[in-house]
Amino acid sequence: MTDDGKRLRVVEQIKDVLDSARPEDIAPDAGVSINVTGKGGNRIAGRDFYDQSVRVEKVTPPVVIVKTGEGVLNAEEKAEVQRLVNEVVDGSGARRKRRTHASVYAQLKRFMHVNSYAEILRSDFSKAVAYLRRMGAIDNSLPSAHKRNPHWRQKRIAAIHARCKERGWEEWRVTRMKEKFGRGSMTQMPDSEIEALYRAVMSKK
Repeated sequence: MTDDGKRLRVVEQIKDVLDSARPEDIAPDAGVSINVTGKGGNRIAGRDFYDQSVRVEKVTPPVVIVKTGEGVLNAEEKAEVQRLVNEVVDGSGARRKRRTHASVYAQLKRFMHVNSYAEILRSDFSKAVAYLRRMGAIDNSLPSAHKRNPHWRQKRIAAIHARCKERGWEEWRVTRMKEKFGRGSMTQMPDSEIEALYRAVMSKK
């Protein structure tokens, strides 16, 4: 048999061994070694080199650990951004063209100079929140907003309460309502007076 024929026979033997091996025969943490000895193939200093070995090893892929970027919004802050985006979309009914989630996120990303809202820095969270709230406030200030946005009145009253509580203006608000509108409660006020009170509260320094 020629040297080429012998080498071909060795290769065929290797293939037969590999084809007959079962996964359960291979230990999880061990490689598989196949040693085939055949005459021919190589010669060193005029002598036949008999050992030809093939080693097949199981390669374990590295474990990839995905971490949240450091310094960016956490899960709770992301949820608040999502909630505000939904609120802006829901409250955009008075616009000629209603806002979409994609358009609001796109505007937010441009304003914050990021490729994804998830890249917003935690230190800029309040800036992002203020931007979304301002966007919603603009839409709710449109002339037909109180008719076309079902939660317009509820949100206006909630915003008035929140602002006055934050700034310590509750007493001023009650006095303003009595003197300007002759009302003791916002539930007694029509939408036009609610809007007037809202503007007064938001513009107060």
